[in-house]
Amino acid sequence: MATGLSNKLAGQTGEYLVCAELGRRGLIATTFTGNVPEYDLLVCDDALNTVPIQVKTSRGDNWPSRADLWLDIEFDDEQKKQINLGSRKIDHPDLIYVCVALGTQQGYDQFFICRKSDILAACIGSYTRWMDPKDWKDVWLCGHGRRGGVGSLKCARRINEKDGNTQRENHVSQY
Repeated sequence: MATGLSNKLAGQTGEYLVCAELGRRGLIATTFTGNVPEYDLLVCDDALNTVPIQVKTSRGDNWPSRADLWLDIEFDDEQKKQINLGSRKIDHPDLIYVCVALGTQQGYDQFFICRKSDILAACIGSYTRWMDPKDWKDVWLCGHGRRGGVGSLKCARRINEKDGNTQRENHVSQY
C-alpha cells in the first residue's frame, strides 16, 4: 500500500515531469507545489498566453477518484442503496488535466492529456459500470458512510515521452 510520503513524491514527480516536457516543447511552466486548489501548473507561451493545468500522477495506469466528486449520489439507508441523481455540475470543464503514469524506469513515463469534462465522463462511466450490476446496493459503502468510489480513466491523448509521439486513446478504460 502506498504511504503518504510515497503519494506526495509521486505527485511532485509528475508535476515536474510535466513542466520539463512542456519546456522541451518551448513553453514556460511553473509548479505551485499543491498550493492552488484548482490547478498545479501555470503554463505560458512566448506571446504570454497562459493556461492553468491540473496534474494527476499514478504509479500505474489508473487514477482513483471519489465518485461523489463527479456524481450527485443520494443514499437510502433503509434499502442500503445509492441513488444516482446524475452528473454534478463542475466548474471549469475545459481545465486541462495531464494524467501521468510513472514508468518503471526513467524515460518510460506516459502523459495523458484531457479536459476536466473528460475526467467527469470517465469517472461516471467507470463507477456506473461498477455499480449497475450491484443494483447500486453496497452494504459496505452505505454502512460505513463512505460516499465515494474509484474511477479509472485513460484520456483522449497520450504522449509517449520516449519518442514524443502522440497517440489516440480510448476515453475510458475498463474498471
